[in-house]
Amino acid sequence: MKKLLILIGIVLIIVLTATIIYNFKYKKMNKEAAISLINKGENYENIKIRTKIKDELGHITNIEFIKKDNIELYNEKNESGERIEWTDTNKKETLIIDEDMKTYEWCENYEREKTNYNDSNYKYKFIRTEKYENVKCAVLKFTEENLSEQVIWVDLQTGLILKKKVKIYYDNESTYEYEEYMENLLDCVTEKDVLKPDITEYSSQIDFSQIKQYR
Repeated sequence: MKKLLILIGIVLIIVLTATIIYNFKYKKMNKEAAISLINKGENYENIKIRTKIKDELGHITNIEFIKKDNIELYNEKNESGERIEWTDTNKKETLIIDEDMKTYEWCENYEREKTNYNDSNYKYKFIRTEKYENVKCAVLKFTEENLSEQVIWVDLQTGLILKKKVKIYYDNESTYEYEEYMENLLDCVTEKDVLKPDITEYSSQIDFSQIKQYR
């Protein structure tokens, strides 16, 4: 019994020491190193990301993002409907489809809104390292004063974001919170997966913002 307790004690010491060394290694991760890690995750040329978003009101949005070479396919589904974006990044052309209305439109130089963590408006804080879904992650916090706060779990090996906790601030000091959970699949996307959607039975959506008004 005494030997067993000694053995357990040794194992606990080893685990504790390894944890301390691991956290010491990454505790000085500055914003530049964090951005470099995140950029690594964003630069994969063949990837499928499945994201589930849950907000404080119980609403759920499912997003699938697929990228292969110069083609990106973004599919968002929630209770409001389904939206598809097919983009040729070389030609800078995007086909946007409203699956419920059965309409489409072509856009040039269209960019879906993304978080730029390297923006000087974001204050950065390294929180800790921990395992999430059995993956070693850096837990990072980015705060845009009076606007938003994000805590993200980044895979230390791949640079891919596995989880987000987001809080949005409004002028009247109310907030809106949601969480994102990502499943990242590498090198699994085929040419068939990123084919341009068939829109032969869809109608063109008129962009009224491009129509000149005359008096």
